[in-house]
Amino acid sequence: MHKRDHNWEDDFHHEGDGYIMVVRKPGAHRILIPAGYNFVDVYLGRSMTNYKIAGVETLSPNTPPSTYVFLPANGEREIHAVRSGWSVQMIFGTDDLTQMLQSIFEMRDTKPSAWTAHAIHHADDASMVGIAQAIAGVWRKRLALPDRDQLDAAARLLVMRLAYNLTVVAHVNLRAKNQNASRFQAVLDHIAQNLPDRMSLDELASIANLSPYHFARVFRDTMGHSPHQYIKLQRVAVAKQMLKRSDEPIAAIAYDCGFSSQSHMTDVFKKTLGVTPGILRKNRE
Repeated sequence: MHKRDHNWEDDFHHEGDGYIMVVRKPGAHRILIPAGYNFVDVYLGRSMTNYKIAGVETLSPNTPPSTYVFLPANGEREIHAVRSGWSVQMIFGTDDLTQMLQSIFEMRDTKPSAWTAHAIHHADDASMVGIAQAIAGVWRKRLALPDRDQLDAAARLLVMRLAYNLTVVAHVNLRAKNQNASRFQAVLDHIAQNLPDRMSLDELASIANLSPYHFARVFRDTMGHSPHQYIKLQRVAVAKQMLKRSDEPIAAIAYDCGFSSQSHMTDVFKKTLGVTPGILRKNRE
């Protein structure tokens, strides 16, 4: 499940059923997360100089103490860090996390559709920090080490608390998305009614009562496309229906749907649908 780094022997580590827990001393360290495993890292001090995932610097230096990072299961990743304080890390499979998530969603009687866990960086959670401090405190003071049952219980508590936090994030994101969708309905109606016309980002943002920058970011998060991409896809969808259902000249359809010319519509169709408008019309039968 893991590859030990050069200073692993200086750290406390425990291999449980489906997980590995490590107490890290201050200093530099490296850990490989196997494909298909989750990773949680609870900071008990202030991180210094860098924190890199797969060679890409993702977190800023001097990150806040008493916070945690969660990376959901993915491909194999390598983490490098230089720390000024202690930390507790855990690599674990997806079964326990999935079961706990399902239980919490059922208890709340709501589950976002097509929900997946997302990475969490530098989040505060006193419960997770408390569990990690208890584990690290025993090792730092050289007291009697917890037995396997105690460590299994601590690992389960960490996963349980993480699962709860993930469901909170999911429901917050779902509420925000629903609110944004309602706010954007006027924008979507405006786009549908004005496809032949040019529509600027400022114009659409003003309908949503947002700044252009904020509007563009929230629109992409809510709709899955930038405003420009969404308008282009709507023009393609309407033009596609007109090509199939009418005998109007292709050039006229292009202008009616907001394309600057027939050749422009052809280029967009080829990139979006992989066929030209002419072929689509020919094959409409």
